[in-house]
Amino acid sequence: MQEANLTTSTHDCMVPHWERGEESAEIVTPRQQKLTILSLGSSPNTTAEGITAQVLVVKDYNELDQIKDQVRNQGIQ
Repeated sequence: MQEANLTTSTHDCMVPHWERGEESAEIVTPRQQKLTILSLGSSPNTTAEGITAQVLVVKDYNELDQIKDQVRNQGIQ
């Protein structure tokens, strides 16, 4: 076996890391109902107080892409 003389060095490297946390959502009016949800990777976090907003149901990304301009014009983002 041959020996090798190696020189090594380390470099800082920024690697984005996203860890799934606890997720929950519920409809509050006209009646209370828990929803099953799944957040997307690299989604921004929500404050501890949560958010209250209108809900828009779409079947898939294609449907959302088709109506995104209409949704933005209605103030839903």
